[in-house]
Amino acid sequence: MKKKMIFSFIVVATVMSFIGSSYSNNNTNDLLLDNIEALANGEQENGIKCIGEGTVDCPIGIKVEAVIRFYGLE
Repeated sequence: MKKKMIFSFIVVATVMSFIGSSYSNNNTNDLLLDNIEALANGEQENGIKCIGEGTVDCPIGIKVEAVIRFYGLE
């Protein structure tokens, strides 16, 4: 009986560790993608932001959902 309890505890601990690691990877991936997007903003043309994936032509040569043009006094 004692061996069954120890085995059950090990199985439950293993399952919980897999669930916990898969949950934390999703948060890490989102943070990583946000950082990559922030770094890539400097590579775009001045005053233009391309958003999403779609059928609109972006000036940097890709198809996007929307193109936002910023106007200023520069």
